[in-house]
Amino acid sequence: MSMLIHLHPGYEYMIYLRHHSYPSPLIDWTLSPYIAAFFAFRSIEKEIKKVSIYAYLEYFGHAKSGAVVTIGSIGSNVKTHPRHYFQQCEFTFCGKKINDKYYYCNHEEVLKNNKKNQDLSWKINIPSHERLKVLAHLNSMNINAYSLFGSEESLIETLALQEFYLRNGYF
Repeated sequence: MSMLIHLHPGYEYMIYLRHHSYPSPLIDWTLSPYIAAFFAFRSIEKEIKKVSIYAYLEYFGHAKSGAVVTIGSIGSNVKTHPRHYFQQCEFTFCGKKINDKYYYCNHEEVLKNNKKNQDLSWKINIPSHERLKVLAHLNSMNINAYSLFGSEESLIETLALQEFYLRNGYF
């Protein structure tokens, strides 16, 4: 986290922006594969054939090498919106050191290297026609828009899912 604070002292504000869908240099992740599946299947357009879930592993039993470009993580011990906790959210940022100063850069600069012992990533593709089956299973575990967002809009979204889509089988 010291690298992030060095990069930008307003990281709490950037987390706030990111969590409300505003573009930022942060990527938000969840520690739960179930919550990741919910976000992947939450809303998809009919012409989309598959959805993707990404997994990221920062360390694989070894320290990071002294790379110029590196990914850093921000754990769950930061001040942010309460839904950060509900969604088991953590954030990553990518920084590049140039002339003893750190700058944000694209995560792809690190992930494309996919080094053997650090910053590993995977992409899992799932057919989109599994949407209702997945959402029904997640809803039975109380993973739905309302449990993850806690707003009136998310309550209506969850009720619509339960009453119109899951009960009547509409897609």
